[in-house]
Amino acid sequence: MQQFPERKKIRLPLNTYAQGNTFSIAITTYKRYPWFQLYPELAEKFTQLCIEEVEKREASLYAWCIMPDHIHILLQDKSIIAFVRAIKGEANPDSTKKGTRASAAATQLL
Repeated sequence: MQQFPERKKIRLPLNTYAQGNTFSIAITTYKRYPWFQLYPELAEKFTQLCIEEVEKREASLYAWCIMPDHIHILLQDKSIIAFVRAIKGEANPDSTKKGTRASAAATQLL
């Protein structure tokens, strides 16, 4: 049986994401389809969700950029994983109502 090289780990240890550090986060849409370009109201809703979640969690949102098929966020929070989970959970019902899946299917903590 052929042995494959071990893949490079791109994630930090989980406790790193819960220490109040600042992270650049990229969240892509399902199958990288340009939902935010086709439905600008979803981009507006996602922006509002981020702002509400930041206020609720007392986090710091330094910058964000919404592209046609993904979103960039520069954020400091007590738990980045919990923040992303909350945002994705809130975004999904709104996008599903439109018959779309504009919430993130892939999340990359860079």
